Amino acid sequence: MDITFANDRLRWVCCEEGEMFRRWGRRDALFVAQRLSEVSAAASLAELHLLPHIELVPITSIGNPGVRVTLAAGPNLHIVLDAEPRPPQDAPEHAWENLTMVTVVSINTVRGERKDYGGKRE
Repeated sequence: MDITFANDRLRWVCCEEGEMFRRWGRRDALFVAQRLSEVSAAASLAELHLLPHIELVPITSIGNPGVRVTLAAGPNLHIVLDAEPRPPQDAPEHAWENLTMVTVVSINTVRGERKDYGGKRE
């Protein structure tokens, strides 16, 4: 799957090993890197759906359905992704299974507070 990022700062943090270690500590940074590698290696959302630490949740935004993906990144962090592009409203119920691109929206603590970045897309 192709991975994009909601903003340049989030992309920078997730692509710089030293910054990941500084922000989240070595263990959690390695979990984040592992999860992003798993997403990248998957052919589509249907394949990701088979992994036990992945949660796919249907979402709607201004009447346009989509899929939000939450990945457990170790015991402390969750990675939040949006599947792209959103299938058209009249698409079959499981059209999301064929999607092959996700956008990293944010990385949050398990307690739900924002750990890093996320927010507006640039």
